[in-house]
Amino acid sequence: MAYRFLLEVPEALADEAGIAVGAAGDAQVVVRRSKAHQQPFTEPYIDMTVAAHSLEVTQTLLAWYESLRPATHDIGIVLHSGERLPLKEHSRSSLVAAIRRDQPWVERTVPKIGDHEEDYRMADVTRSRAGVATLDAVELAEAPAKAFNVRSLNHIAIRVMNLRRAEEFYTTLLAMDVLGRARLSEAGQTALPVDFAWESSADDGADIVYLQNGPLVLALHRVGLGARIERSLLEHISLRVDASSFTRIKGVALMRGYEVVGQSETDFAFRDPFNVVWDLNLAGNPEFESAFR
Repeated sequence: MAYRFLLEVPEALADEAGIAVGAAGDAQVVVRRSKAHQQPFTEPYIDMTVAAHSLEVTQTLLAWYESLRPATHDIGIVLHSGERLPLKEHSRSSLVAAIRRDQPWVERTVPKIGDHEEDYRMADVTRSRAGVATLDAVELAEAPAKAFNVRSLNHIAIRVMNLRRAEEFYTTLLAMDVLGRARLSEAGQTALPVDFAWESSADDGADIVYLQNGPLVLALHRVGLGARIERSLLEHISLRVDASSFTRIKGVALMRGYEVVGQSETDFAFRDPFNVVWDLNLAGNPEFESAFR
């Protein structure tokens, strides 16, 4: 089975990108589309599905990208998990690491994650009077592979009785901005319009409010003024994880009989023995992202 990822390039550079992929010798572009992968590009972009038997293609792509300088282009790789890796922000080792973590089934059942990364790092670099960097100390950097890899925190969900008052409290105390509001139904979440007003809708107008301040995102979930919150006010913790972590934790939860709160192809939520609900998502909350992007 080959590695697969999506390569996003400007339409004007698509042919050059195809040549760079083919230069690896064991990689090829198998699908080419004109629509970009959920990116608000201002110029036409091409999505190229790349299949490769090894990850030598990362080297040829980075070498091609460097040859474009001093011009800068927003060229990136999109993984199965939905994570986008801009080439300008990555080295070959970090690209290989990300792709292997995203697709651990390609090489082996239990991947040896990290065996491609640099073995050494500079501990202290000084400059001589001639302006030449000299290495004072080099030490072995041993980073053990993790069995559970968290990509980012989606949000922390909190149960509240009065949604409007909770929104006012957190926007004032923590200086949080309102990302959006949604109404819940059997079909899922429905985004409310940006001009939503509490004065006209009262507390029945929204069921969830998403608030953000930097990396912190709160999802305030209305349970109603008459509800009894017998469990923790913390409803769940939502994490974005890679494919191997998602599969492993889901298997453990099912084997041990933990309560399954909800699941889909890209989402799995379960309650642990300490009454904490963990919501694992491969690429963030799809409904939330599409509604408030």
